Amino acid sequence: MSTTSPISRRLMPWLALAGLALLAFLVVRPFLAPLAWAAVLAYASWPLAERIRACCRGRDTLAASLSTSLAALTLFAPLLWLAWLAQQRTHLLADPHGATDAVKAWLATYAGEAAASPSVWWGCSSALLSWRLHGRCGGNGRHIWMNRKR
Repeated sequence: MSTTSPISRRLMPWLALAGLALLAFLVVRPFLAPLAWAAVLAYASWPLAERIRACCRGRDTLAASLSTSLAALTLFAPLLWLAWLAQQRTHLLADPHGATDAVKAWLATYAGEAAASPSVWWGCSSALLSWRLHGRCGGNGRHIWMNRKR
């Protein structure tokens, strides 16, 4: 028969509870920052939501749908605009013949005159441009400065 002291019988449940609380905090910790931002956004947008609710004459579902749609539009419209701008600029990367004169001059300065010609770029994506500049993308395997006409 083991004898346990009254202090250990009282202390053990509190230590177990403290350990459980610590583990619960470790699980919840990644969600604390998003929850705080959600609280800030909810507090900041509450007056607008109340105005929308008043315009909807107490129809809570319609007011909530309009508020949510407005919040989504506020967040996603700038992202869609940036995606559209990025898509408009990708033709410079995808079409080697559409490269500007500044890019051609920079390539001619740092990679040699042959790198500025579209024939060097033809058939390679922009991700493989460095491979092309080092002669690793097709061709005879020689460096582009070796392929220059002299």
